[in-house]
Amino acid sequence: MKERRKTTKNFSVEVEREKFEKLENKLSKKNITKKEWLNQKIDDELKK
Repeated sequence: MKERRKTTKNFSVEVEREKFEKLENKLSKKNITKKEWLNQKIDDELKK
């Protein structure tokens, strides 16, 4: 656990329940995790 904290950081935000549930459903249909999705979005943003 201690080693993991050296390489990762927690990211937490509150989002409207309805909006988040829609996102979860969409990701479920695409068979992608929230972590994978967020990492893709972060990568896309950093490329700009």
